[in-house]
Parts: sequence; C-alpha cells; structure tokens
Amino acid sequence: MRIKSLIIRETNPKIKNVRVLNFCLYGANFIVDKNTPNERETGNSIGKSTVAKIIDLCFSGKSVSSLYTDSETKNKDVAIEKYLSNKKLEAELELVAQDGQVYTLTCSLFRNGYRKINGQKYTQQDYLSKLNEIVFDLKEQNPTFKQLISKFVRINSNSDEHIFKFLSFASNSVYESIYSFLFKLASDDIVALKASLEEELLEYKRISDSYKRTQKLQSIELLEQKLLAIDNEIKNIKERRREYRYDDDYQREIANNRALLVELNTLETRIDRVMTEIQLLDEAILEQQNTKFESCSTLLTELYKETIKQVESISKSFEDLVAFHNSMIESKIKFLESKKSEKCLVLEQIKNEYNILNEKKSVIATELLDSGLLSEYNSLSRKIEELMREKGEIENSLAIWKENETNISRVSKMLNELAEKSDSAIIDDNISTFNEFFATYTAILYTDSCVIGFNKQQDGEFPIRLGNIGVGSGKKKGLISAFDLAYYSFAEKKSIICPRFIVHDKMETTDKKQLREIFNITVETKAQLIIPILNEKLDFLTEEQRNEH
Repeated sequence: MRIKSLIIRETNPKIKNVRVLNFCLYGANFIVDKNTPNERETGNSIGKSTVAKIIDLCFSGKSVSSLYTDSETKNKDVAIEKYLSNKKLEAELELVAQDGQVYTLTCSLFRNGYRKINGQKYTQQDYLSKLNEIVFDLKEQNPTFKQLISKFVRINSNSDEHIFKFLSFASNSVYESIYSFLFKLASDDIVALKASLEEELLEYKRISDSYKRTQKLQSIELLEQKLLAIDNEIKNIKERRREYRYDDDYQREIANNRALLVELNTLETRIDRVMTEIQLLDEAILEQQNTKFESCSTLLTELYKETIKQVESISKSFEDLVAFHNSMIESKIKFLESKKSEKCLVLEQIKNEYNILNEKKSVIATELLDSGLLSEYNSLSRKIEELMREKGEIENSLAIWKENETNISRVSKMLNELAEKSDSAIIDDNISTFNEFFATYTAILYTDSCVIGFNKQQDGEFPIRLGNIGVGSGKKKGLISAFDLAYYSFAEKKSIICPRFIVHDKMETTDKKQLREIFNITVETKAQLIIPILNEKLDFLTEEQRNEH
C-alpha cells in the first residue's frame, strides 16, 4: 500500500482545492512550505507539518483539534478552527495497493464530520476495522488498526523519543502482539487470541491486587491457617458448652437459636461477598473516570504536534477531542453503575432478610431465661457466634481470592500453551532476515551496525531489544528511520501485506549527512518516504532531485 495523492479542499460555499500533493510512489517525498506571507497571516494555508497531521487523521480517525491546537501551550487557534468549520474542509487521500487497486479515503477536517472509503460513509470504529482489512489484510480485532498504523505514520510526540515505542500509552503485551503480527511470528488468529488473553490476564491481576490491598490480605496459606485455628477454637468452646443441660423445651429453643445462627452466618457471608463486589465496581468506575480527558490535559496534547502558525490571532480557550473518547468511557461507567445498582438491590434484599432473622433470634434469646448457668452458656454461645462470623469472612475472602487465582492460572496456562506452540525457528529466521537490512542501514548511518533481538521468554518485558550501539538523543531519529526502512525491506522480501509508505515528522533535528544517507537508502530500496521538512535542510539534493522529490 502506497500513498498516491492528497487533496485538501474547501467544500463550502463551493468546492475549491486548497492544496494538492501528488506523491512519488517510490522514493522520498519532501513536503516544504510554499505559502505566501499573506496566506500564512490569514490562515488560509496548509503548512508542511499540517499535511503530515492530515495524513495521520485520515488513517487514525483522531480528532481534528490537532490541526489548530498547540501541543505545548495547549492553546487553540480560533481563526484556523473557524476556517476549517466555515469552509467545511475535507481531505481526500488516495492509496494504491500492491495489486494496483485504488482506495480513496475522505475525511472531514471539522468537528462532527464524516469518514468515507471509496465514497461510502463509515462510523469511526467500522472505518478503522475496514482499514485494517484493506491495509493489513487483518480481520481480527487485535492488534487494532490504530496500533499498527502508528508504526508507519509517526506523528505523535512519543514517536520522536522512542525507536520501538510509537504509541502514546500501551502495555508491553500490546507491543508484543503488534511486533508478532508485523514480523509474522505467528498466525493472525494466534496473535489476536494471545492479545485478548493478555488483556484478560491483566484485568484479573488488577482485581487480585485491588482486593488484597483493600482487604489487607497477605496470602492464601495464612488465611487457611487462620481458618483452622478458628475451627479448633469453635470445637473447644462447643465441648465446654455441652456440659450444660436444660429441659426439652429449652433444648428446642437452643436448637432453633442455633439454626437461626447458621442462617444468619450464611447471610453475613453473602453480604460480605456482595459488598466486596460493589467495592470492586466502585474502583472500576473510579478507574474509568480517571481515564477521561480534561480540556487542559497534557495527555491529550501529547496526541498532537503543532498547529498552523501563520495566523496572528490565537485564542487561549481549548476544547475538543474528548467527545468520542469520553462518550466511550461514559458508556463503560454507565454499564458498571448499572451492575452496581443490581448488586445494591441484592444487598438490600439480603440485609432485609438478615434483619428479620436477627429479630427472631433476639426474641428467642429473651425467652431463654435461666439460672446463673445460662449467663455462662450464653457467653460461650456469643463467642461461637463471633468466631462463626469471623470464619464466614475468611471463607468469603478465600473463595474470592481462589476464584481469581484460578482465573489467573487458567489464562496463564492458555498463554503458556500458545507459547509452546510458537515456532522458534520462524522467529529466529524472520528476525535474522530483518537484521540483515537493519545492520546494513545502521552501518551506513553510523558506521557501526546494529541488530535487534526478540524476547521469547513471555516474561512481560518489552519484546524488542536493541544491541550493538549506544543510543544518544542525536541518533534516535536516524535509528527510527533505519528501523522503519529495514522493516520495509523485510516486508518486501517476505511479501507481507502492509504499508510501503513511511511518514515521519520533525526531521529538522536530523544531521544533513544522515538525511542524505536516508534519502539514498529510500531511493535504492524504492520505499515511499514522506517527510515535512525545511527547504534549507535539503541543500544536499541536486536540482533534478528537488524536482523529482
């Protein structure tokens, strides 16, 4: 899949092309600013970095606020926002697949807009799922399209700082599924299943850690020993209580009292369990609430780079992006709150039943008047009640803990079985093939060759490790380019269906010598490289090369 063209146009009150870019399908494409001073002042221009952001928007389905929001100051350029909204700007990105088939992605550049593929409108989720099929030939839910495409379109700030990490936030298991898919270390269905199980395992571990923390529990073994100690104590007290003898009526009352006690203990256990479930739901709701984006959130601004700077009017207000993300969070919260409401109703019903039985027990207790021996008998009975209540709490904790540990063991076993089925030879062969290209390109850029290793231990560590080179801040951009170009060559050799384009931003900090070598590698390999860059950084190009690229 390569990018053929990008058209940015006004659609209101009439159709007018703002910028048209026809890309070289093979080799480097340098996007430079060609706007007049007047265009930069009025905002009716599309700068080089904005072009890269629009390409990213067409693929990722992100919010359009990144086009007019400064990632550092958190301020919004109202003039640009109004221009995009009033003129109803849209972007049309044309792609060419390996088989020659053409796909046209059309995305609005104003709020509450639309997304189309070959003229057909899609919801955001369906749009991304369809792109996963088109670009990666992937019908599984994991890895997601947004996770995969971020490797090829590096626009967010995180991509500038990390060679192998290109997502704003993601666990090591997510990156393992991404790289397993990209390097074809397992079949797509196995990669998707493993990613799903990893998510399930993380959730069970979160519940386990939360429960142990809130209940101040240390280990299952300690709880079991405490339970044995309580059983022994109950046994001893019951033996002492048997020494007391009363008439038949009294014995019947005692039996009734004991039966009520058993029922009350059962209800107390149920109450403890439901209250624990409610507490865990409260934590889950709080956790979801904490993932909401606020209008001043630095996390939100990390998703965007720079906005058009050619307009003198800059407003301090900031609103956007949150709509879709927070609506998803609200849906999850509503679902969790509905579950909590159900549990609260159950809790109320159990408590009502408990109160009715407890009142009966109190009536029986008042009727059990006897000599001074009854006081001692009742004292022993109360002690047994306390111990039975404590026993019920421990049994409830054990049941919850063991159930969760069973789930953790079950999922871990399934993951281990998947790991045993993985073909180590395929992993070694594919990573070795990749390293042939990576070592060559890093040697061209830095003299010393560099290789990667893939972590096959399933130990939760990051899956990719870099060797043979010290990575300073000045080398990272070059290494990222070498890594992405090496993957392009690897995908070509293995005939993998994936993008043959690479979109990088903020290459101005890259040394000119490295830029020249990156350009030469791109031309030689026929990769499609798209880079927004300052004109003065391209003085190493000949006039002919400038015209071509």
